[in-house]
Amino acid sequence: MLVAKDLVKSFIRTKEKGRREEFNAVDGISLTVRPGEIVGILGPNGAGKTTLLRMLASLLKPTSGEVYISQIMEVDSNAGKSDAGSELKNTGASGTVARDNTEVLTAEDGRKLHRVKDPLIIKSYIGYLSGNTKLYGRLTVRELMQMFAGIYGIPDSEIPDRIEKVNELLDLGEFIDNRIEKLSTGQTQRASIARCIVHDPEIYIFDEPTLGLDILSSTAIIEFMKSERERGKTVIYSTHYMEEAEYLCDRIIMLNHGKAITNDSPDQLKARTGASDMRGAFYEIIKAEGIAYEE
Repeated sequence: MLVAKDLVKSFIRTKEKGRREEFNAVDGISLTVRPGEIVGILGPNGAGKTTLLRMLASLLKPTSGEVYISQIMEVDSNAGKSDAGSELKNTGASGTVARDNTEVLTAEDGRKLHRVKDPLIIKSYIGYLSGNTKLYGRLTVRELMQMFAGIYGIPDSEIPDRIEKVNELLDLGEFIDNRIEKLSTGQTQRASIARCIVHDPEIYIFDEPTLGLDILSSTAIIEFMKSERERGKTVIYSTHYMEEAEYLCDRIIMLNHGKAITNDSPDQLKARTGASDMRGAFYEIIKAEGIAYEE
């Protein structure tokens, strides 16, 4: 379970006549995303979506606030083993903080709980897709996955099986041995996602994964995210496509001026606004809040 508490990210921007001012791109956002859940991050351009996703992925340090992963730990007599697919319940728990910034707690029922706070460890749980990822054009898709599997520390003996599983999930067979520089836009995006998930992460964070894709490629990625939710994965992604968000998302967090203004299901948002679809609901909510950025 991925948890963010009171996230703030401040930047300095230059105004007229060279005047500099601080502003919050993300302003006090808290959220919890559980296994088997897809949460969509929506908002106008400049609302803070990418900044939020980068902080959730531990790629950008917050100005204040924290991000951590909550786990229930199943421990045998020989070694610790954690189940990242379970929700942390900390009522009445007490504990200590380990050297690796992992807080170990003991609940009233005796279960061992911990919160992973170290950014380097958090990254191992996450597959992050940037909106402007650049790939190595002279590598084949298979070679790209082999390289990133090695970076993630997957043993050489396990890499072929990992690649085959990703191949099945994303239907890469037609072009898995083609150079990336020869791929279509949709194929390149699937190759980029393959790179993100070759280590079988618990959490997917995707920044506009279907942007600019044709209907076949975007449908393949949408159905992939849906199937991963059914496997118990945690999915957080941003999009400007309202129909897609309505189809996929369990909850939608809308951002405006860096603040979260909704945290509701698509049906709840439509009921709240009286709209017949998410496009109408989004328009009504954003119109009521005002424009999220300055020209």
